[in-house]
Amino acid sequence: MSLKEFTGLDNTKADITDLPVAAWKCSTSPSQLINSYSARRRSVLSTDLPPSPSKKLTIAKEESIDLPTAINRVSTLQSRFNEDNAGTEKTTTSTSCSSSSSVNESTNRSRQKLLEESKRFAVAAKDFSQISFSSPETKWDAAVAEITDCADCLTTAAMDFTVTASVYHSQLVSTEVTQVLDALHKALEDAQESRSSQNDFLALKSMTRLQSTSNQLLHAVSTIVSSATT
Repeated sequence: MSLKEFTGLDNTKADITDLPVAAWKCSTSPSQLINSYSARRRSVLSTDLPPSPSKKLTIAKEESIDLPTAINRVSTLQSRFNEDNAGTEKTTTSTSCSSSSSVNESTNRSRQKLLEESKRFAVAAKDFSQISFSSPETKWDAAVAEITDCADCLTTAAMDFTVTASVYHSQLVSTEVTQVLDALHKALEDAQESRSSQNDFLALKSMTRLQSTSNQLLHAVSTIVSSATT
């Protein structure tokens, strides 16, 4: 007996041809398999991939507030800033015990932030001063909302700066920001009267002072930043 006969290898080809065909091969054509695979792939891709960021970009509706609300908000900012100034000396003394490197790093960040907000406020003050009583309601609301938001951000930036700044710079910024908030409060009140009386002249003086104080603040902060980088 040969080895092929002993192992049964002679009948291999015959046995393979006699094997039953799988059920899925009998009922599915190659084209159907391709279509099915493509459908499953599209389904997976559509569920696994995150949506395009561009689809999420929508223009947010601009906030708008009226003059009485803005006046109240600025009054709150004035009170908050005055209270913060009362505790600035104590806070500055306590931070002198902190490490010099961490204080310098914090001061640099707060200094740049204050400069950024001072620039933003100066632009908003100029735009607000140029508005007329006859301007559309939507323009008024948008301008008032912008100047109020700028005042809020400016106040926060100033309070952060005075915590780690030198006594001289802290007092300088506190004085300038206080004048800016006072000028803004007066400008908002006069703007309200100007609109009700339909007379832009009633708010002219306070609007001019608002621009002047905002420019003075920007100049002071710019000088502080320049002296720190030289």
